[in-house]
Amino acid sequence: MAAVNFTCDSHDPAVSKTCQIFGNPLHLTQFKEMYHSVFENTGTGTIIIDSDMLILYVNAKFMDLVGLERNEMENRRRDFDS
Repeated sequence: MAAVNFTCDSHDPAVSKTCQIFGNPLHLTQFKEMYHSVFENTGTGTIIIDSDMLILYVNAKFMDLVGLERNEMENRRRDFDS
């Protein structure tokens, strides 16, 4: 997993809030790794979409369920009504 590219002395309000919640970039990296592990290893097919129905992430179980590869789904819009 890539390293977090910010420091807690930033003047960016979003970075400051993140540092308040996670303490420092190392904690954020550890949280991201834990979240990614849970997302990928759950026994349930899981998909994360945004408000415009753009598929942001799918896990391996979801790929198995629909029979498509990650690159065929992520960063693409899908019409779930058809």
